[in-house]
Amino acid sequence: MDTHLEEDEDLSCPSDESQLDADLSIGPDDGNGYGLMNNPSNNSNYGSVGLGDHNEIELDTNVKLNTTEETPLLSDINKHMPCSRDNHQNQSQSQQQPFTLETSHLNFFSSLTFQWFAPLLKLGNSKEQLDPEDLELLPLPPSCQTKNVSKAFEFYWNNETETYKRNSISNSNSNSKKHKFTPSVARCLARAYGAEFLRAGILKLIHDMCVFVGPIVLNGLILFLRDPKAPLRTGLLLTASVTVSQTIMSFCLRHYFFKCYMVGLRMRTAMVVQVYKKALVLSSAERQRRTTGEIINFMTVDAQRIQELTNYLHAIWYSIIQIFLSIYFLW
Repeated sequence: MDTHLEEDEDLSCPSDESQLDADLSIGPDDGNGYGLMNNPSNNSNYGSVGLGDHNEIELDTNVKLNTTEETPLLSDINKHMPCSRDNHQNQSQSQQQPFTLETSHLNFFSSLTFQWFAPLLKLGNSKEQLDPEDLELLPLPPSCQTKNVSKAFEFYWNNETETYKRNSISNSNSNSKKHKFTPSVARCLARAYGAEFLRAGILKLIHDMCVFVGPIVLNGLILFLRDPKAPLRTGLLLTASVTVSQTIMSFCLRHYFFKCYMVGLRMRTAMVVQVYKKALVLSSAERQRRTTGEIINFMTVDAQRIQELTNYLHAIWYSIIQIFLSIYFLW
């Protein structure tokens, strides 16, 4: 079955096409479903290939390859092919997208316990100091982005200025003195961010109501301990009431401050952006009246005061409720 090439043998291709066809002709079936290239009896010197009895291919260079053997080079390439479509899809799916507060899916328990903030806390605990790049774990929600915050304020401010212009024109055309309309920054802030601020006030109201549950339940526990015939169910119910009220009070207070801080940051951002835009279009005469230090104070000190105001502005109404309820229970 083997054919060998002599060292000094001429390996050039034959010029006769018929001879080439005869040398490379497919032989008859050997019974295993494979055709034999070249006749085994033909001692041709042109790359004869035959099949042995053990599924081995014998070449004229005496190199034997097992047909059932897996090619190691191709297998290694398949294992380390990062550019294939399947591997690329798996890698893209395995990559965890950063969490965004208002757009990513968040269950009730994670929202209630601020579980979405845990990855940043773990990262801060693993290193001495957080870097600005670490904040990419928690991107800003859309409502807190500067362009959206500024757009919400500018919408209501433009309405204020348009109303002021119409009011001025109507007053100039008529002799009667009407109420002069003046654009108000506070009114624009209330319209732009007041809804979230009012929802925070509801949480504060629930917190204050739960504060007065403690004294009521404490009075009930004292009466329960004095009465030896009181059922055990009453004591368990009073204890559960204290636990539930304190838990609700804690969650409401934390979310109240979180919402107030978020509203305050939006207001501060809107004020900084508007003061900066106004400083860019000031006339030369107005620049002589306003120094650079005053403009910077508007963007830093005054804007910071507006932010801090949101945390205690609800005290206007909840302090009155606390005073009256305290007087009622102490009467």
